[in-house]
Amino acid sequence: RIYKVGETGHLSFEEFPYIGLLKTYIVDKQVPDSAATATSLFCGVKNNYQTTGVDASVSFGDCPASLKKEARLNCVVSWAQEAGKATGFVTTTRVTHATPSALYAHTASRKWECESAMPENATACKDIARQLIEDLPGRNLNVIMGGGMESLRAEGFSTPSDPKSCLRKDGRDLIKAWIKDKK
Repeated sequence: RIYKVGETGHLSFEEFPYIGLLKTYIVDKQVPDSAATATSLFCGVKNNYQTTGVDASVSFGDCPASLKKEARLNCVVSWAQEAGKATGFVTTTRVTHATPSALYAHTASRKWECESAMPENATACKDIARQLIEDLPGRNLNVIMGGGMESLRAEGFSTPSDPKSCLRKDGRDLIKAWIKDKK
C-alpha cells in the first residue's frame, strides 16, 4: 500500500460509496504494535509504540512520564465499571500480554509484565501483573481468563508453559492477594 500510493494516498476500494475501514498507525510509528493498537481500540486515543494505557506524552520506557495522572487513560473497562457493569476479559494469550493489558494497565513498556522484566530505573512503576491485581480498574474485574500464571505467582511455582512468560522473582503471590481481596 505505502509503495503504491503513499501514507496519505487512497486505494481504489477506499473510494467505494459504502465502506468500513480502519487505518492502523500510532503517534510515533507508521506500523504499530499490539500494545498501542489495543490502547487505541479500548481507550480511543492513539499513543506511542509499545506503551499501554497511556497517552502520547509517554515514550517507550519512560517510567516517570507514565506515573503522571494526566497521561493515564480511562478505557472501556473503567467506563463500564463506573456505570455499575460487571467487567472482565478472556484471552488466548497471557493476561498480562500487551493486548489485554490495555484494558487495565498504564505502562511505558509492554515488556514490564512482571517485576523481573523491569529495568532498575523503573522501580517507581508497578509491573503489569501488579496493576491487574492491585489497581483500578484491574482489581474490580469480575472475570479474568487467560494464560501467564508465571507473572502472577512467586518463582518456582510452575514451569513456564510459554517461553515468553515473565517469571516473578519478588516472592509475591498475586493470585492469593486477589483471592484475599475478593473475600
